[in-house]
Amino acid sequence: MTVAPSTLPERRVLLLAGALGCAAFLPLVMYHRQFAQLFWFGDDLWAINEIDLHGYGRWVWQMFSENFVPLFKFLWGGLVLAGHGNHWLALLVLWLTHAANVALLSYWMLRSGFGGLATAVTALCFGLSASNLETLTWTTQWSAVLALMFFLLAAVDHPGLSDAVRPYGGWRIARQFLWSTCSAWSFSRGVLTGPIMAAAALVRPAGAPWPRRLLLAAAAVVPSVVTAIMIMKYSPVKHDAVLTTWPLMKEGLAFSSSYWALNPVVPFFCIISDWGMPAMSASETIALGIGKLAVVVTALVCATAPQRRFLAAVLVLDLGNAFLLGVGRSGGPLHLAMGSRYQYISLLTSLPFLATVVSVAVDKVAASVTVRRIAVWAILAVTVWSSNRYWSVVLPIWTDWRGGSTRRLLFETKPLPAGSDVSGASFLTNAEAKRLTDKYQLH
Repeated sequence: MTVAPSTLPERRVLLLAGALGCAAFLPLVMYHRQFAQLFWFGDDLWAINEIDLHGYGRWVWQMFSENFVPLFKFLWGGLVLAGHGNHWLALLVLWLTHAANVALLSYWMLRSGFGGLATAVTALCFGLSASNLETLTWTTQWSAVLALMFFLLAAVDHPGLSDAVRPYGGWRIARQFLWSTCSAWSFSRGVLTGPIMAAAALVRPAGAPWPRRLLLAAAAVVPSVVTAIMIMKYSPVKHDAVLTTWPLMKEGLAFSSSYWALNPVVPFFCIISDWGMPAMSASETIALGIGKLAVVVTALVCATAPQRRFLAAVLVLDLGNAFLLGVGRSGGPLHLAMGSRYQYISLLTSLPFLATVVSVAVDKVAASVTVRRIAVWAILAVTVWSSNRYWSVVLPIWTDWRGGSTRRLLFETKPLPAGSDVSGASFLTNAEAKRLTDKYQLH
């Protein structure tokens, strides 16, 4: 199932990547009535309140907790204001970005020499998985989805990652600067995009002269460095203290290790098996981490050189994300490392390794073309079913918590009771939430 990039016509690659991107809309289409019940929640309302207090223009450039994300705030706040508070519109844009990520990931894999099975398994599981529940139902999480889109744009546009014949031209170098800036200014962990693209320019043995490669590396990494410095200087939350003492570093390492070892396997199988999220012991975490490492090593051994470049890039993204999560979330309960909001990047960075191993196994085991085709279609069917099926189970409770209850309170309850009863917004009284709803036409 592994083919060289040159054997696939560009038109066929674009069609397959586009089809897999469109397939990502399946949960939204199937359960649109439940998704329509969602409402602005938690940080959404906090941000709208900040816009109301400081004004849109000033708010865009302010810190967002420990994040400096002016591009995300400009786009998200613009959607709120231009869309007259239409939550469904913001949710649709979030899913459009998600579908674009699925298509870009598929394109990158196909252009890196992965076959149809490995690409489709990765794209379908990533695109449909209900373990992305929080990311794909909360518009604040558009921040992470946007940052990943710019990472993928940088990757498919990178001469050292996607296509060896692409030159290190001036416009390409300028675009790498743009993608890196956009990723870093969309989400705090988007600062990883620049270093990864810079490393790809320096490590990949390509025909471009060193000055061009160094210039591309600098263009990619400078926005990340500048943004990271701004976060460390102006963030009201100083997470870098975790790196100052060994006890604090151990806490950060424990969270990072738990995140890397347990995701995305444990949350995914807990969802498709209707289990609650378990508290994993240290021995269980280590065993699962060894299992994940075995899959990673096996995939790297079996992969071709272009595939290894792809796998190396997503592995560094996975490890970098784990490190930054350890810095930012150290000291918290380790089971939080399996939170739904952390599955999006973990699925994208882990699934290609598993899909590579599955693809190689099918090629080795299937004795005939007919058997191989049956195995491929069976694997794809199981992937779609297991990834998509749990949406119907979890959405009714989830959407009532994150939308239905708030809608009933603000639009149906008269007189409005005193107190702070809006889900996820204890910082607002009911009266303040109603005022914001009326002023910005939130619906």
